[in-house]
Amino acid sequence: MRKDDHLTNQVKNKVRSKIKNKVKPGYKKKFKQEVEKMKRQERKQFSKQQNRQKRKQNKKG
Repeated sequence: MRKDDHLTNQVKNKVRSKIKNKVKPGYKKKFKQEVEKMKRQERKQFSKQQNRQKRKQNKKG
C-alpha cells in the first residue's frame, strides 16, 4: 500500500464524475492524468493545513 492510496480513493470519485462514461481510446491515460492532478491538489491542501497548524502552535509556544 502506497502512502497516497487514501488520496487516490477520495479523488477517483471526483474524476469519474467529470469524465464521460464512454470508454474512448486514451481514456485510461486521461483518467490517470486527472487522478495525478487531483492528488497534487489534495497534497497541496493537506500541506497548507499542516503549515497553518504549525504556525498556530508556534504562536502559542
